[in-house]
Amino acid sequence: MSNIPTDIKQSLFYTVYFTVLHNAIPLLFMGIIGVLFALILIKPTRSKFLLFSGLVALVFNFEYKKHIARPLLKQTLVSLNTEIPHYKFHWLIEKYILKGVPLILTGFFVLSLLLSVIFFAKERHKRQNIVKKQKK
Repeated sequence: MSNIPTDIKQSLFYTVYFTVLHNAIPLLFMGIIGVLFALILIKPTRSKFLLFSGLVALVFNFEYKKHIARPLLKQTLVSLNTEIPHYKFHWLIEKYILKGVPLILTGFFVLSLLLSVIFFAKERHKRQNIVKKQKK
């Protein structure tokens, strides 16, 4: 690394530093998610799974609002801009993008979570019946 000029070393350091600083909360949550995922693979429990899915939803919501919703809102409002401003229409677009879409995505997430719980409960019930039959 001694062949790299000091200004490039400093630029690389600041790039990594500010990237980590900018994404500190999601990185922390992603670390916890990774640990929980490993613990779920070792010994799954309902509380670990609920904590895991809650953190995944939090990270997704945080990243959606930060990196997707704001630029999308800005782009949409610029493209729908007319000579006469329509503030009610802008307000509706803002509410849909910032509130409606996350609510719809959360609904799909909760629905898929409930369906997976039902599926795993049926599988568990089947395994318990097989074990009971083998004991007889």
